[in-house]
Amino acid sequence: MKVKNKSYSVLLVILSCLVALVATVSAVTIYQASTVNVITGTDSELSVFVGDIDRGHVSFEDSNLFSVLFSEDFSDITRMCVIKNQMETDGSFDADKKINISSYANRSRTISGENVSNDSENDSVKYRLDDLIKWGNYGFDFIPVTGTPSQLDAYIYSLVNNVDMPTVTSQDSVVHYDREEYYDVVYQMTEALNSTDDSNTYTIYLLVDRYKPVAGGKLTDYVANRKEYTELVSNICSSANDLFNNYTEYMEYGDKYGNGKTNVLYCYQLKNSEGKLVRYSNLSQNVKGLSNDDLSRIFTGHVKYACFNPDKLQTASNIESLNSVFMKNVISGYEYSFGDGSRVWLAIDESYGADDVYVRARSEYNKTSDVFYPACIALFASMIVYLILLVVMTIQAGKVLIIDEEGEKTQTVRPAKWDSIPVEIYAIVTGVIAVLAFSMLIYLYYETPGMKRMGGTGAAYVIWGAAVVLANAVLIPLYLMLVRKIKCKLMWKGSIAKWCVAKVKSGIIDVYDNGQLVIRTWLPYLLFLAFNLVLVLLGVGGIIVAFIIDILVGLLLYHETKTRNDIVAGISRISGGELAHKIDTSKMHGDNLALANAVNNIGDGISKAVNTSMRDEKMKADLITNVSHDIKTPLTSIINYVDLLKRENISDEKIRGYVDILDQKSQRLKQLTDDLVEASKISSGNISLNIEKINFVELIHQSAGEFSEKFEEKGLKIVLNLPAEPVHIMADSRGIYRVVENLYNNVYKYALEGTRVYVDMVNQENGPDGQKKKGVMLSIKNISADQLNISAEELTERFMRGDASRKTEGSGLGLSIAKSLTEAMGGNFSISLDGDLFKAVITFDAV
Repeated sequence: MKVKNKSYSVLLVILSCLVALVATVSAVTIYQASTVNVITGTDSELSVFVGDIDRGHVSFEDSNLFSVLFSEDFSDITRMCVIKNQMETDGSFDADKKINISSYANRSRTISGENVSNDSENDSVKYRLDDLIKWGNYGFDFIPVTGTPSQLDAYIYSLVNNVDMPTVTSQDSVVHYDREEYYDVVYQMTEALNSTDDSNTYTIYLLVDRYKPVAGGKLTDYVANRKEYTELVSNICSSANDLFNNYTEYMEYGDKYGNGKTNVLYCYQLKNSEGKLVRYSNLSQNVKGLSNDDLSRIFTGHVKYACFNPDKLQTASNIESLNSVFMKNVISGYEYSFGDGSRVWLAIDESYGADDVYVRARSEYNKTSDVFYPACIALFASMIVYLILLVVMTIQAGKVLIIDEEGEKTQTVRPAKWDSIPVEIYAIVTGVIAVLAFSMLIYLYYETPGMKRMGGTGAAYVIWGAAVVLANAVLIPLYLMLVRKIKCKLMWKGSIAKWCVAKVKSGIIDVYDNGQLVIRTWLPYLLFLAFNLVLVLLGVGGIIVAFIIDILVGLLLYHETKTRNDIVAGISRISGGELAHKIDTSKMHGDNLALANAVNNIGDGISKAVNTSMRDEKMKADLITNVSHDIKTPLTSIINYVDLLKRENISDEKIRGYVDILDQKSQRLKQLTDDLVEASKISSGNISLNIEKINFVELIHQSAGEFSEKFEEKGLKIVLNLPAEPVHIMADSRGIYRVVENLYNNVYKYALEGTRVYVDMVNQENGPDGQKKKGVMLSIKNISADQLNISAEELTERFMRGDASRKTEGSGLGLSIAKSLTEAMGGNFSISLDGDLFKAVITFDAV
């Protein structure tokens, strides 16, 4: 038996690719014939689709091409006139024009170009226009200065007032930044200005006076503090950068829209920085003495015009694209120049005396294409042929001719060899191939020099032709495979979708067949049926009785097992946190009912206990916080007045002693309230930590030195046993210092006078969490002055103190705060007691 392929699919696919290529070439030709490409005044290419059919009965001035060109010119001329308003005086460039730095830098936040309200002296700083432009072109030189915020404030103050400078880190070398890089400098200076944390250092930059203000002097002569200096430097840099960029555009616009270089007539009436109305126009006649109505009559006398009154949003225009909404959107970016009384007049000089983009576009627009209609015919014919080929391929897909041994021929439909591949996989593979191929074509278009040399038209033929042929070669075989599968009824068979459905169905059946509910119900029931076989042996009567009993017992067992399963599910939900969940007991009886009610009661009890505990904890935290904050206000007043009393020359020793006692007790109360607030923040999780690398050895040395005087008051001698090399940990600097400070304060309050305090630091193989990584352990040991009749765990609880008589000053929060802060920073805190020996141990991971 012989099998011959009668579908001719390969040949038909190749033929369809050729027809698709012809259709693509025709479509690209039609588009190219209907598109006008012109070179604008800025040497950029502009492509506008106008439609070849429109050229016969629509004039150039009424075309979409003219509207696009005129809209672009309106935007450019508007910007040009705004820049002229900055650069010119009496119609010419004024290099000596005085620019108010503050007003110019903040012009976008004003309506008429006037200053943003500010009382600082730098509002009066003015520079020559030419100096700012050259400054922006050159860039900016800075001298970095590093210090804490208070040092930087004092440094600027010293420069302003010519007094001795504080100690800061200053680089002698000058750092140069290009005009576009000054943003980083301003950002760093602003960040330093907004910070008041003297534990960190920041860098500010002193601007080198490449050019002097009009009034002379240094920049520091015009400021009073660091904030004003930062604003002045920012204003100078932004003004110089903007003016240089505007000057570059000013020169380019002069080449494009200078007298005799454009057929666009314009007149703009703007407000200058002094609030006066000035006009900028390229009309041949003098426009200064003309009224607004006279100018409107002049411009509306042309074929195409647009007049706009920004005050009232009134527009007189016969150009479709230049409506009031569009013109308002363009002008909205320059409201500082368009104040009260501003006007805009635009028109086209229909004589087209200047050789500009309009002349070139008009010439291209009026050309007729010889290939437009033949290309339309070719496109239509190729589409008809392609549809015919598609129908033929659909009919012939899968057809084969079978010749048996006797020579008899039979035509039938069979799938191809590769049709066994699931359609989903074939679609994914073809999709990936198509994406990769199109990506390669795009890469070739933009990166291959040969494509660029072909120009836009030639490259369009190559790229679109290759894309369509590739898409046809990839998608047509997929389409034919789907047709063959449908004809052979194999679309569902062998597909991934069918496999997924079968797996889901099998899984559902398996769950049902092997579920706990079925096993616990039907297995005992079958055993019971086996036991009842005895009744079956008794005859027909026994069989009837056994059958009835078995059915009833089976139903009862099923119901009871299902009820028990509901109870177990309810317990699981309650244990998972759904304390409000209730088991439905409406259909339960006996033990199951009692068990379900007990479970419901347990849920209610747990829920009430949790709610009560949370409410009590919240009330306690709120009470501590509120009382502490309420005490702070009168306490601050007490401390201030006590301080005032101490400054008085009190001769009575007795009264002076009273004042000292008041001072001591008020400071103790202040420390207690601060501890309460901090403990409340830690317990509620409302604490911010800045984890960074810290030299633990250096911190212990520093803190020991700060407490040395206090320890000497009680005859305590601190013995340090620390590594010689630095040991680093990751912690919050303020937090870890507070931990060590609390431990030292605890030693100061409760240690036996005249004894030694041992501070040891050792490296460990394991960290605080027991993992095998390097750690560092700090231990502080001292002898307690009082007998310790309390456990180590109780000492770290809030408000717990080692002396039951509470004769020493303390809040009972120090160790609790130290433990909470240590654990919040990822460390471990522990306390051990051995008789009167007190030992506190802190463990962190070593960096």
